[in-house]
Amino acid sequence: MQNAQQVVNEEVARRTFTGKAVPEDLRPAFDRHRTNLVQLAMSLETAGKDSHTIRNLVASLLKSYEDDLLALIEARL
Repeated sequence: MQNAQQVVNEEVARRTFTGKAVPEDLRPAFDRHRTNLVQLAMSLETAGKDSHTIRNLVASLLKSYEDDLLALIEARL
């Protein structure tokens, strides 16, 4: 499998948050989620999960983060 950081980076790049930048005050939370996703991907890889399963889980979790972040961003507009 690709390195866990690379998988997360690729999935983050695919989920561009609908073209909206993450506000600076939300950046720490976003970065914390990203770090947690990398650790999860590494743990799943160590546990023997296949790369397809790991990528799908990371994508699913990013989607939920995206929904939460977009709601926060849109509430500010």
